[in-house]
Amino acid sequence: MALDAYKSYEGVLGTATANIVVATTGHTLVIQKVMLVNTDPTPQTVYLYRYSSATSRALLPGFIVNTLDVLEVSGPIIIEAGGKVTGYAGTASVVNVFVDYLDQEL
Repeated sequence: MALDAYKSYEGVLGTATANIVVATTGHTLVIQKVMLVNTDPTPQTVYLYRYSSATSRALLPGFIVNTLDVLEVSGPIIIEAGGKVTGYAGTASVVNVFVDYLDQEL
């Protein structure tokens, strides 16, 4: 029997591309919401990408999150097994990222 679990991820974007969420073998992720919080007193440029096993798609290709502001990306965003969401920011350790998603075991 397949098992579904609602999960959350919390982290901080760096200046190098890093995985935010990854769909492991036998799992599909259904992202409900991605929230980016700029904790810095200057605007920050953020980059988010969705990867599948064959392609990548920009979710936020160089989007500016204003000073001490919040940006919310609503789903659903489907990430199949082997896929992932990655991201980075123009300045390290000032943009918090929160992801709410359903982890569906196939």
